[in-house]
Amino acid sequence: RGGEAILAAERLIGTQTVANLAGLNNINSLFSLAATDQHEVERLNGKPYFVLYGSKDDDVSSAGLDTLPDPYNLGVPTTLVSGNSFTLHDRATGEQRSMAFVHGATHNGFVTLNNVDYRYTGGGSADILATEGIQRTMLDAYANAFFRKTLKGESFWFEALNGAWLPPSVQDASKPEVKIHFQFRNTGGQTILDVDTLADDTDFSDGKAVGILKQPLGLLAVTLDQYSQHGIKAIQIDISKFPVFEVYSGSALNANAYDFFSLRIAKMYGVATDLSGLEARLYNGTTPFNLKTPTVIPDAYERYDDVTLSKSAMITVRFPLASFSGFDKSNITKIEIAFGTSSGTAELSSFEFTD
Repeated sequence: RGGEAILAAERLIGTQTVANLAGLNNINSLFSLAATDQHEVERLNGKPYFVLYGSKDDDVSSAGLDTLPDPYNLGVPTTLVSGNSFTLHDRATGEQRSMAFVHGATHNGFVTLNNVDYRYTGGGSADILATEGIQRTMLDAYANAFFRKTLKGESFWFEALNGAWLPPSVQDASKPEVKIHFQFRNTGGQTILDVDTLADDTDFSDGKAVGILKQPLGLLAVTLDQYSQHGIKAIQIDISKFPVFEVYSGSALNANAYDFFSLRIAKMYGVATDLSGLEARLYNGTTPFNLKTPTVIPDAYERYDDVTLSKSAMITVRFPLASFSGFDKSNITKIEIAFGTSSGTAELSSFEFTD
Protein backbone atom coordinates (compact mmCIF):
# COMPACT_ATOMS: atom_id res chain seq x y z
CA ARG A 1 0.00 0.00 0.00
CA GLY A 2 1.03 3.56 -0.81
CA GLY A 3 3.92 4.73 1.32
CA GLU A 4 5.13 1.17 1.83
CA ALA A 5 4.67 0.19 -1.81
CA ILE A 6 7.11 2.82 -3.06
CA LEU A 7 9.90 0.96 -1.26
CA ALA A 8 8.87 -2.25 -2.99
CA ALA A 9 8.78 -0.41 -6.33
CA GLU A 10 12.28 0.99 -5.77
CA ARG A 11 13.59 -2.48 -4.93
CA LEU A 12 11.88 -4.18 -7.86
CA ILE A 13 12.96 -1.57 -10.39
CA GLY A 14 16.49 -1.66 -9.01
CA THR A 15 16.72 -5.42 -9.54
CA GLN A 16 14.67 -5.72 -12.73
CA THR A 17 15.88 -7.62 -15.77
CA VAL A 18 12.87 -7.04 -18.03
CA ALA A 19 13.97 -5.28 -21.21
CA ASN A 20 11.13 -2.77 -21.40
CA LEU A 21 12.01 -1.49 -17.90
CA ALA A 22 15.60 -0.74 -18.84
CA GLY A 23 16.65 2.78 -17.93
CA LEU A 24 14.01 3.26 -15.25
CA ASN A 25 16.40 2.64 -12.36
CA ASN A 26 16.87 6.33 -11.67
CA ILE A 27 14.86 6.79 -8.47
CA ASN A 28 16.70 9.42 -6.47
CA SER A 29 14.73 9.76 -3.23
CA LEU A 30 11.51 8.54 -1.59
CA PHE A 31 8.79 10.16 0.56
CA SER A 32 6.32 7.98 2.50
CA LEU A 33 3.06 9.46 3.76
CA ALA A 34 1.28 7.62 6.60
CA ALA A 35 2.81 4.34 5.50
CA THR A 36 1.97 0.82 6.57
CA ASP A 37 4.58 -1.80 7.37
CA GLN A 38 2.45 -4.89 7.02
CA HIS A 39 2.98 -6.75 3.76
CA GLU A 40 6.59 -7.81 3.33
CA VAL A 41 9.82 -6.70 4.93
CA GLU A 42 11.14 -3.70 3.03
CA ARG A 43 14.43 -1.96 3.74
CA LEU A 44 15.44 1.08 1.74
CA ASN A 45 19.18 1.29 1.23
CA GLY A 46 21.23 4.10 -0.31
CA LYS A 47 18.43 6.58 -1.13
CA PRO A 48 17.36 9.68 0.84
CA TYR A 49 14.09 9.01 2.68
CA PHE A 50 11.43 11.13 4.39
CA VAL A 51 8.47 9.81 6.40
CA LEU A 52 5.45 11.88 7.49
CA TYR A 53 3.04 10.28 9.96
CA GLY A 54 0.29 11.43 12.34
CA SER A 55 -0.36 10.33 15.91
CA LYS A 56 -4.12 10.04 15.33
CA ASP A 57 -3.77 7.88 12.25
CA ASP A 58 -6.51 5.29 12.66
CA ASP A 59 -5.97 3.44 9.40
CA VAL A 60 -2.28 2.80 10.18
CA SER A 61 -2.45 2.64 13.96
CA SER A 62 -0.33 -0.39 14.99
CA ALA A 63 -3.44 -1.96 16.46
CA GLY A 64 -2.76 -5.43 15.06
CA LEU A 65 0.86 -6.48 14.80
CA ASP A 66 2.36 -9.61 13.38
CA THR A 67 5.52 -10.98 11.85
CA LEU A 68 6.13 -10.35 8.16
CA PRO A 69 7.53 -12.60 5.46
CA ASP A 70 10.96 -11.86 4.00
CA PRO A 71 10.48 -13.39 0.53
CA TYR A 72 13.21 -11.33 -1.09
CA ASN A 73 15.88 -12.37 1.40
CA LEU A 74 16.74 -8.85 2.44
CA GLY A 75 18.27 -10.25 5.58
CA VAL A 76 16.06 -8.18 7.86
CA PRO A 77 14.88 -9.93 11.02
CA THR A 78 11.13 -10.34 10.70
CA THR A 79 10.75 -9.45 14.36
CA LEU A 80 11.49 -5.79 13.63
CA VAL A 81 7.96 -4.82 12.65
CA SER A 82 5.40 -2.53 14.29
CA GLY A 83 2.90 -2.11 11.49
CA ASN A 84 3.42 1.57 10.70
CA SER A 85 5.80 4.22 9.42
CA PHE A 86 8.25 4.11 12.32
CA THR A 87 9.78 0.76 11.43
CA LEU A 88 10.10 1.62 7.74
CA HIS A 89 12.10 4.66 8.82
CA ASP A 90 14.16 2.69 11.37
CA ARG A 91 15.26 0.10 8.80
CA ALA A 92 16.37 2.56 6.11
CA THR A 93 20.15 2.63 5.72
CA GLY A 94 22.94 4.16 3.68
CA GLU A 95 21.55 7.67 3.15
CA GLN A 96 20.03 10.63 4.96
CA ARG A 97 16.68 9.83 6.53
CA SER A 98 14.06 11.96 8.28
CA MET A 99 10.77 11.27 10.01
CA ALA A 100 8.24 13.90 11.11
CA PHE A 101 5.74 12.60 13.68
CA VAL A 102 2.84 15.04 14.03
CA HIS A 103 0.96 15.02 17.32
CA GLY A 104 -2.71 15.39 16.38
CA ALA A 105 -2.55 14.54 12.67
CA THR A 106 -4.85 11.89 11.17
CA HIS A 107 -4.35 9.50 8.26
CA ASN A 108 -6.62 11.19 5.74
CA GLY A 109 -6.27 14.80 6.87
CA PHE A 110 -3.04 15.27 4.91
CA VAL A 111 -4.97 14.99 1.64
CA THR A 112 -8.73 14.87 2.29
CA LEU A 113 -10.77 15.11 5.52
CA ASN A 114 -10.16 14.19 9.14
CA ASN A 115 -13.62 12.78 9.58
CA VAL A 116 -12.87 10.00 7.08
CA ASP A 117 -10.74 8.51 9.87
CA TYR A 118 -12.70 6.30 12.23
CA ARG A 119 -12.28 7.63 15.80
CA TYR A 120 -10.69 10.84 14.49
CA THR A 121 -12.04 12.57 17.60
CA GLY A 122 -13.78 11.60 20.79
CA GLY A 123 -11.07 12.24 23.33
CA GLY A 124 -12.71 15.28 24.86
CA SER A 125 -11.06 18.60 25.59
CA ALA A 126 -7.68 16.99 26.33
CA ASP A 127 -7.45 15.49 22.86
CA ILE A 128 -5.20 16.94 20.16
CA LEU A 129 -6.54 17.23 16.61
CA ALA A 130 -4.79 19.05 13.78
CA THR A 131 -6.92 20.74 11.13
CA GLU A 132 -6.94 19.41 7.59
CA GLY A 133 -5.58 22.76 6.42
CA ILE A 134 -2.41 22.63 8.51
CA GLN A 135 -1.87 18.96 7.68
CA ARG A 136 -2.02 19.66 3.95
CA THR A 137 0.38 22.56 4.40
CA MET A 138 2.77 20.24 6.27
CA LEU A 139 2.68 17.78 3.38
CA ASP A 140 3.30 20.56 0.86
CA ALA A 141 6.11 22.11 2.90
CA TYR A 142 8.06 18.96 3.70
CA ALA A 143 7.63 17.32 0.31
CA ASN A 144 8.83 20.54 -1.30
CA ALA A 145 11.81 20.89 1.06
CA PHE A 146 12.80 17.24 0.74
CA PHE A 147 12.67 16.99 -3.04
CA ARG A 148 14.23 20.39 -3.64
CA LYS A 149 17.18 19.33 -1.52
CA THR A 150 17.54 15.82 -2.93
CA LEU A 151 16.67 16.54 -6.58
CA LYS A 152 17.90 20.11 -7.00
CA GLY A 153 20.70 20.12 -4.45
CA GLU A 154 19.34 23.09 -2.48
CA SER A 155 21.23 22.55 0.75
CA PHE A 156 19.47 25.32 2.69
CA TRP A 157 16.50 22.96 3.21
CA PHE A 158 18.70 20.77 5.44
CA GLU A 159 17.57 22.49 8.67
CA ALA A 160 13.92 21.84 7.82
CA LEU A 161 14.60 18.16 7.22
CA ASN A 162 16.39 17.59 10.53
CA GLY A 163 13.83 19.52 12.57
CA ALA A 164 16.11 22.40 13.59
CA TRP A 165 13.88 24.85 11.73
CA LEU A 166 10.09 24.68 11.52
CA PRO A 167 8.74 26.61 8.52
CA PRO A 168 6.14 29.16 9.68
CA SER A 169 3.61 27.59 7.32
CA VAL A 170 3.54 24.32 9.33
CA GLN A 171 2.79 26.04 12.65
CA ASP A 172 -0.83 26.63 13.68
CA ALA A 173 -0.96 29.51 16.17
CA SER A 174 -4.54 28.59 17.08
CA LYS A 175 -3.47 25.06 18.06
CA PRO A 176 -0.04 25.23 19.71
CA GLU A 177 -0.56 21.72 21.06
CA VAL A 178 -0.17 20.36 17.51
CA LYS A 179 3.56 19.76 17.33
CA ILE A 180 6.00 18.08 14.94
CA HIS A 181 8.70 15.86 16.39
CA PHE A 182 11.66 14.72 14.30
CA GLN A 183 13.94 11.78 13.96
CA PHE A 184 16.92 12.39 11.72
CA ARG A 185 20.07 10.56 10.72
CA ASN A 186 22.72 11.86 8.38
CA THR A 187 25.27 9.82 6.48
CA GLY A 188 28.91 9.50 7.42
CA GLY A 189 28.51 9.58 11.20
CA GLN A 190 30.76 7.93 13.76
CA THR A 191 28.98 5.47 16.06
CA ILE A 192 29.92 5.93 19.71
CA LEU A 193 27.90 3.15 21.32
CA ASP A 194 26.49 0.45 19.05
CA VAL A 195 23.45 -0.73 20.98
CA ASP A 196 22.92 -3.61 18.55
CA THR A 197 26.11 -5.23 19.82
CA LEU A 198 25.04 -5.15 23.48
CA ALA A 199 23.83 -8.36 25.09
CA ASP A 200 20.10 -8.58 25.70
CA ASP A 201 19.20 -7.89 29.31
CA THR A 202 15.48 -7.59 29.80
CA ASP A 203 15.53 -7.70 33.61
CA PHE A 204 14.62 -4.12 34.50
CA SER A 205 14.82 -4.70 38.25
CA ASP A 206 18.37 -3.32 38.40
CA GLY A 207 17.28 -0.11 36.64
CA LYS A 208 18.51 -0.85 33.14
CA ALA A 209 17.37 -3.11 30.32
CA VAL A 210 18.62 -3.74 26.79
CA GLY A 211 16.56 -5.30 24.04
CA ILE A 212 14.00 -4.82 21.30
CA LEU A 213 11.62 -2.09 22.43
CA LYS A 214 8.54 -3.76 20.98
CA GLN A 215 8.09 -7.24 19.60
CA PRO A 216 5.21 -8.13 17.29
CA LEU A 217 2.33 -10.14 18.68
CA GLY A 218 2.72 -13.87 18.60
CA LEU A 219 6.42 -13.91 19.41
CA LEU A 220 7.62 -15.52 22.61
CA ALA A 221 9.94 -12.63 23.37
CA VAL A 222 10.14 -9.86 25.94
CA THR A 223 8.75 -6.47 24.96
CA LEU A 224 10.40 -3.62 26.83
CA ASP A 225 7.64 -1.12 26.04
CA GLN A 226 4.27 -2.23 24.69
CA TYR A 227 3.56 1.33 23.54
CA SER A 228 6.82 1.79 21.67
CA GLN A 229 6.61 2.28 17.91
CA HIS A 230 10.12 0.97 17.35
CA GLY A 231 11.27 -2.56 16.64
CA ILE A 232 14.86 -1.48 17.26
CA LYS A 233 17.22 -2.46 20.03
CA ALA A 234 17.56 0.22 22.69
CA ILE A 235 18.58 0.88 26.28
CA GLN A 236 15.81 1.48 28.80
CA ILE A 237 16.82 3.43 31.89
CA ASP A 238 15.14 3.79 35.29
CA ILE A 239 16.29 7.32 36.06
CA SER A 240 15.84 6.87 39.83
CA LYS A 241 18.67 4.33 39.69
CA PHE A 242 20.71 5.89 36.87
CA PRO A 243 20.30 9.69 37.02
CA VAL A 244 23.48 9.81 34.92
CA PHE A 245 24.09 7.27 32.15
CA GLU A 246 27.61 6.66 30.85
CA VAL A 247 27.61 6.32 27.08
CA TYR A 248 31.37 6.00 26.62
CA SER A 249 34.60 5.97 28.62
CA GLY A 250 37.99 5.00 27.27
CA SER A 251 40.63 6.05 24.77
CA ALA A 252 40.24 9.59 23.49
CA LEU A 253 37.78 10.03 20.61
CA ASN A 254 38.42 12.60 17.88
CA ALA A 255 35.28 14.39 16.68
CA ASN A 256 37.02 17.15 14.72
CA ALA A 257 35.29 16.01 11.54
CA TYR A 258 31.79 16.41 13.03
CA ASP A 259 29.46 19.17 14.16
CA PHE A 260 27.05 17.32 16.47
CA PHE A 261 26.76 14.69 19.17
CA SER A 262 23.46 12.98 18.42
CA LEU A 263 21.17 10.42 20.05
CA ARG A 264 17.60 9.19 19.91
CA ILE A 265 15.48 9.27 23.05
CA ALA A 266 11.88 8.62 24.11
CA LYS A 267 9.83 8.91 27.25
CA MET A 268 7.92 5.74 28.14
CA TYR A 269 4.15 6.07 27.98
CA GLY A 270 2.46 5.85 31.37
CA VAL A 271 5.57 6.88 33.34
CA ALA A 272 5.86 10.54 34.39
CA THR A 273 9.26 11.75 33.21
CA ASP A 274 10.55 15.33 33.05
CA LEU A 275 13.53 15.58 30.69
CA SER A 276 13.61 19.36 30.40
CA GLY A 277 16.90 19.36 32.30
CA LEU A 278 18.57 16.69 30.18
CA GLU A 279 22.15 17.47 29.30
CA ALA A 280 25.10 15.91 27.54
CA ARG A 281 28.44 15.84 29.36
CA LEU A 282 31.53 15.48 27.21
CA TYR A 283 34.88 15.22 28.93
CA ASN A 284 38.40 16.36 28.07
CA GLY A 285 40.35 14.17 30.47
CA THR A 286 38.54 14.58 33.78
CA THR A 287 37.01 17.96 32.92
CA PRO A 288 33.32 17.84 31.95
CA PHE A 289 31.72 20.22 29.45
CA ASN A 290 27.94 20.32 29.84
CA LEU A 291 25.22 21.34 27.39
CA LYS A 292 21.48 21.20 28.01
CA THR A 293 19.23 19.68 25.39
CA PRO A 294 18.51 22.12 22.54
CA THR A 295 15.35 20.12 21.76
CA VAL A 296 12.14 19.82 23.78
CA ILE A 297 11.64 16.12 24.47
CA PRO A 298 7.89 15.50 24.30
CA ASP A 299 5.80 13.32 26.53
CA ALA A 300 4.75 10.05 24.98
CA TYR A 301 1.64 10.65 22.88
CA GLU A 302 -1.55 9.70 24.71
CA ARG A 303 -4.34 8.58 22.43
CA TYR A 304 -7.35 9.72 24.47
CA ASP A 305 -9.95 8.04 22.25
CA ASP A 306 -8.14 4.69 22.61
CA VAL A 307 -5.24 4.53 25.07
CA THR A 308 -4.08 1.22 23.60
CA LEU A 309 -2.93 3.24 20.58
CA SER A 310 -0.81 5.63 22.66
CA LYS A 311 2.74 5.91 21.41
CA SER A 312 6.20 6.04 22.98
CA ALA A 313 8.07 7.56 20.04
CA MET A 314 11.71 8.50 19.78
CA ILE A 315 13.03 11.87 18.68
CA THR A 316 16.55 12.83 17.69
CA VAL A 317 18.47 15.29 19.88
CA ARG A 318 21.49 16.94 18.21
CA PHE A 319 23.93 18.68 20.57
CA PRO A 320 26.09 21.17 18.60
CA LEU A 321 29.72 20.53 19.51
CA ALA A 322 30.56 24.19 18.88
CA SER A 323 28.35 25.12 21.85
CA PHE A 324 30.62 23.32 24.32
CA SER A 325 32.64 26.41 25.14
CA GLY A 326 36.41 25.84 25.36
CA PHE A 327 35.99 22.20 24.43
CA ASP A 328 38.63 20.18 22.55
CA LYS A 329 36.78 17.98 20.06
CA SER A 330 39.88 15.91 19.40
CA ASN A 331 40.22 14.62 22.96
CA ILE A 332 36.88 13.23 24.19
CA THR A 333 37.55 10.72 26.96
CA LYS A 334 34.06 10.22 28.34
CA ILE A 335 30.43 10.93 27.38
CA GLU A 336 27.51 10.94 29.80
CA ILE A 337 23.82 11.72 29.62
CA ALA A 338 22.51 13.44 32.76
CA PHE A 339 18.72 13.28 32.86
CA GLY A 340 18.23 16.28 35.15
CA THR A 341 15.59 14.52 37.22
CA SER A 342 15.38 11.81 39.87
CA SER A 343 12.56 9.71 38.48
CA GLY A 344 10.99 8.40 35.27
CA THR A 345 11.96 6.11 32.41
CA ALA A 346 13.91 6.96 29.27
CA GLU A 347 14.69 4.88 26.18
CA LEU A 348 17.88 5.65 24.26
CA SER A 349 19.60 4.60 21.05
CA SER A 350 21.69 5.83 18.08
CA PHE A 351 24.62 7.52 19.85
CA GLU A 352 26.96 9.10 17.30
CA PHE A 353 29.00 12.06 16.13
CA THR A 354 27.50 13.47 12.95
CA ASP A 355 26.94 16.52 10.74
